[in-house]
Amino acid sequence: MSIQKSEALMIAAAVGIGLAGLMSPNWLIFTTTLAVAKALVVLGVVMLMRSGLVSFGQGLFFCIGGYAVGMGGRFWGIQDALLLILLGVLASTALAMILGLLLTRYREIFFAMLTMAFSMILFGVLVKSHNLGSTDGFSVVEWSLLGWVPQSGMGVFWLALVLGLLVALFLNRFFQSSIGLACEAIRENEVRVEYMGISRRQVLYINYVLAAAIGAIGGSLTALAAGHVDPEMAYWTISGEFVFIALLGGTGHVAAAFIAAMLFALVRTYAVEFMPHTWQMILGIVLLLIGMGLYRLGVLSGLASNVTYWCLLMAGLLIGLPLVGYGVVWNFANDWGPQSLFLGSQFNYWGSLPVSLGWVAGIMLLLRHGALRWLTQRLAAVGRMAFTHYILQTVIGVLLFYGQGLALFGQVERTGQIAIVLAIWLVQLLLSPIWLRHFRAGPLEWLWRSLTYGQRQPFRRL
Repeated sequence: MSIQKSEALMIAAAVGIGLAGLMSPNWLIFTTTLAVAKALVVLGVVMLMRSGLVSFGQGLFFCIGGYAVGMGGRFWGIQDALLLILLGVLASTALAMILGLLLTRYREIFFAMLTMAFSMILFGVLVKSHNLGSTDGFSVVEWSLLGWVPQSGMGVFWLALVLGLLVALFLNRFFQSSIGLACEAIRENEVRVEYMGISRRQVLYINYVLAAAIGAIGGSLTALAAGHVDPEMAYWTISGEFVFIALLGGTGHVAAAFIAAMLFALVRTYAVEFMPHTWQMILGIVLLLIGMGLYRLGVLSGLASNVTYWCLLMAGLLIGLPLVGYGVVWNFANDWGPQSLFLGSQFNYWGSLPVSLGWVAGIMLLLRHGALRWLTQRLAAVGRMAFTHYILQTVIGVLLFYGQGLALFGQVERTGQIAIVLAIWLVQLLLSPIWLRHFRAGPLEWLWRSLTYGQRQPFRRL
């Protein structure tokens, strides 16, 4: 079996990076090690994307790989790095073989949400496990590699390069194999694959289990490099990072995941250095990625099935609303004290996701069936003036609550706040259609278009 040109280039790149590490500062070696480790998890996401599946829960196996390293050294006395990584791979593979029986039955949003749910279940279990350090996690004990105890970060750096190269070479051939090509065929048309005599569930099952095992290698390397594990490894924002890197690099070649992961690591490193306290922006990017995933799955474009929308609507009504409602009751019972800033906020935090998806599903069903056309037309008019209304709401809020206006901050009860919101909504729903009967766009939308095209755009309707 001859070595392909792309494989030779990957081998040369790995050797070059390894030699460059001898002359690189410690921070760059550490960053590169983590980038290679995360690239392995991203490759698992890419494997699923090539078969038409989007996973928001790959952090599950990333976390299992990391905790296997930590628990293996702490509780079972295993110190060899290869044995610890093997332990993580075996644990993730065993779990994936069980979950795969269920998850390979689902597609689109169902698969995405179920993967995220299982990852968050692990997060919740670890947070409540005091023996494993709860939210703080615990440190990884000193490890060795075939009897050699590395004294710096170079040991795990070279280990990550070797394992990353081996996985990349394996997946390069796997993507060209019959199973790899069948995954792409399933993404294009599952029915035709079945008519060819290929079991699509079997192919997806093998693909899912392999993606889990590779993700565990990434988690294990991360634990060895960082020397610490915590429940955040299973958190949904971490899985969102993996999806973002996969989208950044694409699914065309295995090397793209490593390049994208390194770019992401460097950008985040310098962003933290020059723009600290930007976690809200990072969270917003993750939510944006989830929105992109939902659009790709057809949920936001109205292409999903009625069953999908009804399931999302029921999730919002039966899971999200009761969770948010219980949080409100709990916070009132505790007088919105200090506990509300931590535990009390979690009810709305987790309930808001199914509630928002329920709203999306409800609106899509209304549009699909033509119900409440008087309301949907007004909402469409508000949407065409979204920029103007966004700034208008800001101006109204400043005038009502800050010193430049009525200075009502902290003086309006919650029922009064709800009344203000409803009043603003009502005014915008009533005035937007009237405005658009006389003008082509909102004033700020018109101004933005004029600046974009460099000339005054038509404003009034003839």
